[in-house]
Amino acid sequence: MTRGWTALALACWLGWGGVASAQAAWTVQTVALRDLREANAEVARLSDLGLAAYTEFAMLDGLQYVRVRVGCFDRENAERWAALMRVGVTSEAIALPLDTLPPGNVPCVAVDVGFRKPAAWSLISQPDEQPTFLVEVAGHVAYLRYDGLGWRLWQAVAPPPEPLSPVTASSPGAADPGTGVVQPATLAGQDIVRHALWGALCPGELVAAMGDVGIVDQGDAIVACEPVTAP
Repeated sequence: MTRGWTALALACWLGWGGVASAQAAWTVQTVALRDLREANAEVARLSDLGLAAYTEFAMLDGLQYVRVRVGCFDRENAERWAALMRVGVTSEAIALPLDTLPPGNVPCVAVDVGFRKPAAWSLISQPDEQPTFLVEVAGHVAYLRYDGLGWRLWQAVAPPPEPLSPVTASSPGAADPGTGVVQPATLAGQDIVRHALWGALCPGELVAAMGDVGIVDQGDAIVACEPVTAP
């Protein structure tokens, strides 16, 4: 098998190629109330947990309700958040399509899938380097790196030097995922990743950070999570 075909096969095995959420059009609804004060109190409670909560007015059968919602995600990430929140935050959490954009202080979260985890993989970069992973599938070794613009895949004896890019590992928050703008946290006893300004980004364990981007282990995949301006 040629190197080109091997790299293609590895990409297929890993599910690599980036499943991003430019179409981030889902949210998590926690409750719909008639009383605005109760809704605002629920937003305050969720905000204290680090969630990007907000209210939205809606009419049903001639009556006005106040929806309490959290975030702006792609469908998969919204469903992950809803499942997590039902455990210990609110039993009514449900993922729903967005019919209107959230307010400006609530970003959408773009999720770029690096790879579906094979049996053998490891993070090989240092905290001040661009996040780079070694993966092995069916006896073939490859490297994947998040360079600030997306994921890069190649086969080589060793990973090449870091390329120059508009976003590098020297960006704020890159030196240590525990002290930068992207930080590990917990919600309902489960690992999440939180942005210091924008709030919760993704469920999962933070394994590396680069600027506003968190590289997150979601159990079945390694993904890059980033707050973005709503379209």
